Amino acid sequence: KYKFMSSFKNGSVLGRQLLNTRLMNDLLLALFVIGMLLLSTNAQTNFVPLKTDGSVTENYLDEKGFHYYRVKIPDDFNGKDDLVVSIAPLDSKSDPDLHISSSNQKPTSMQDSEYNCAMIGEDLCTIPASDLSAGKTFYIGAKCYKKCSYSISASIIRELALFSRKDYKVKVTAGEKKIFKYVSPDAP
Repeated sequence: KYKFMSSFKNGSVLGRQLLNTRLMNDLLLALFVIGMLLLSTNAQTNFVPLKTDGSVTENYLDEKGFHYYRVKIPDDFNGKDDLVVSIAPLDSKSDPDLHISSSNQKPTSMQDSEYNCAMIGEDLCTIPASDLSAGKTFYIGAKCYKKCSYSISASIIRELALFSRKDYKVKVTAGEKKIFKYVSPDAP
């Protein structure tokens, strides 16, 4: 590769400059390749953590892109509440979808996810208390088929059962989420 030096008499200055230039180019190329490998490795393992307090994170995705999030069920989880993951478009052209898994760190489809929410507009995925446990981690893939901006949040919420022929008064404050479950009179 570097044999051209022998054609220069006694390693002339020009020969040394050519060799140094070639070595420098090869070194820069090697550093670039290593840098790209490190970036792609970090992208594969970099999850944005979501808190379970309903805090909202806003993000933007390119066409057919994915962002990955991680939510850990708190250690003081009471075993009675559900986990609700919400994703909402920030403009009328956006339509983000959710794929959630407790085993696959990069859920991207219905086949590799335990929970999928892919309606037009805002999506709410509810993971029931029976599937949750203290310290358990869920991995979330946010997906867009075309460029989109969205907000995403996760909340631990108690489900409120509603029975027929009863009146209910429930206070909901701004930004608060509640889950209502209608219990049919024919339910066992």
